Amino acid sequence: MEHRLHFLGSCNGLVCLFDIDEGYVRLWNPSTKFESNKSPYLNLSFDKWSIAFYGFSYDHVNDKYKALVDVRIIGNIGYENVRLYTFGENKKIRVQTLRGDFKHLFMEEFESISNYFFRVFSVVNQLKINGDVDEVKVMEKMIWMHDGLG
Repeated sequence: MEHRLHFLGSCNGLVCLFDIDEGYVRLWNPSTKFESNKSPYLNLSFDKWSIAFYGFSYDHVNDKYKALVDVRIIGNIGYENVRLYTFGENKKIRVQTLRGDFKHLFMEEFESISNYFFRVFSVVNQLKINGDVDEVKVMEKMIWMHDGLG
């Protein structure tokens, strides 16, 4: 069975992938063909969803790789699922479900993109303060939507 994969990032030769069909995160090294264990599955039983933001980095203090994924249901204003996956040498994957205030992660109607990303980075920085992440590389992805006006 072929899977549709979403590229979350790469670091130190490892590629972090999200399986769209089954809802798990996995690390892969293309050179050595190493594959990590699958992370616990996200519940993606709803029809329309999107990855709102994500990041992948190496935590050199704890010698672990971390992937942050925020999944939202399209059209359902109140649902989000933010998870921090930690991959370590012991081959176990730690999953932390982050319960953020929805207002801090959703773009307001008249908010500028720079202000929105500032608020997202504030959440990530809070993770750093709590010791969950030492250094984070966040990829920004902007999606242009046509509102049908004009």
